[in-house]
Amino acid sequence: MAEKTALFGAGSFGKVHAKDLAGLGYLSCIVDTDPAKKEIAEKYGVNFINEDAVRLGEKEKIFENAIKTNNWDIATNTPSHFPLTLLGVNYGKNIFVEKPPAEKASELEYITKNYPDTKIGVNYIEMAHPVVQASKEDMDFEPGYSFNRRSKDLRGVSERGVGGGVGSRITLEDLMHDLSEVDLFRKDVSGSSFAEKPPEVKNAKIQKWYELPEEEKGNPKYPFSTDVRAEFGLLFPDGMVSEIEGSFADPEIRQYIVTDEDGKTAQYGNTLTRPEINPIAARVEGKRNVDYLLEKIKGKYITNNKKQEEVLKRANAEILEEKMNKYVPEEKWKDGEPKYGHVPLFAMLNNFHESNSKKDLVCPIDQALKYQDIAEQVYHKADKPEAMVYKVLE
Repeated sequence: MAEKTALFGAGSFGKVHAKDLAGLGYLSCIVDTDPAKKEIAEKYGVNFINEDAVRLGEKEKIFENAIKTNNWDIATNTPSHFPLTLLGVNYGKNIFVEKPPAEKASELEYITKNYPDTKIGVNYIEMAHPVVQASKEDMDFEPGYSFNRRSKDLRGVSERGVGGGVGSRITLEDLMHDLSEVDLFRKDVSGSSFAEKPPEVKNAKIQKWYELPEEEKGNPKYPFSTDVRAEFGLLFPDGMVSEIEGSFADPEIRQYIVTDEDGKTAQYGNTLTRPEINPIAARVEGKRNVDYLLEKIKGKYITNNKKQEEVLKRANAEILEEKMNKYVPEEKWKDGEPKYGHVPLFAMLNNFHESNSKKDLVCPIDQALKYQDIAEQVYHKADKPEAMVYKVLE
């Protein structure tokens, strides 16, 4: 059994970390500035430390006595990820941190340069999603083109925290998932990751929150300067092209498609479990069918499960359900049905605890640095680097 883990942050997604860590038998304690989170610690029978972890770190003796585990899981808000990770590695801890692991690529560079052998994993969660894993397993060709699109509607949301409210950044908070998926497919099939063959950013466009038309703003009381819509292309040295786009001001949807150079074969997926659209992985054969599928995806036609089934049937898609189910552990089945969306975090946490070193991690920090670097290139290419930073306009 791997050593247990101290969880920092038990908020909206942190409480899911707590549940999965407890289910895996790894949770040792919860650290949170909100005293109400004590209820979660009591639920799982672990200690609760109601302290600001960074301040607590200054009280070295208290800190060491309070948290004696070798592993930290950091699920706090984004601006605190880097200082907590730095504090943890200074104490000799292994770290699992939520995405994005830092506000800036330069912060990650500091960590990777000064702590090259420390086991630090980043929760780019969809890399462990059963739909992604099934598509990757089924892929027997080198991808020549990919299209990724995701959106959700945060207009009118009054929360001001990074990572969930209107002030979230579509590129740094969400589209990094798509970068990780593209990298995963390339590395698995062609053997070349972003690290070996980095892509060139092309045609980047960004729209900021305060640039939305008045009728789209939803809640003009919070005119955030962060990005709300983004699209960009990646051109790889071997000629592969990836198109990625996303939005925090459109109906919720999640789609990706990967084809070979001739468009003869495609892997298609919707990787998130949503009420309107079932998560799906499929194999599509024939250039005409692939083009039809791309047309419907880009045209935003697939907005619910009925339309998805219609399009996949028209494209003669073979559903990879059996392969998807292989990646759903017994704990994540309910009433005889797999709960695909409940699997990724569980799988990532399990991988972190079972890994002997960072080379065994699904997403080590060195890899996450490449995604962060590309995201920053997108902001600069779009001539809006200030949209990287979460802030409210004066």
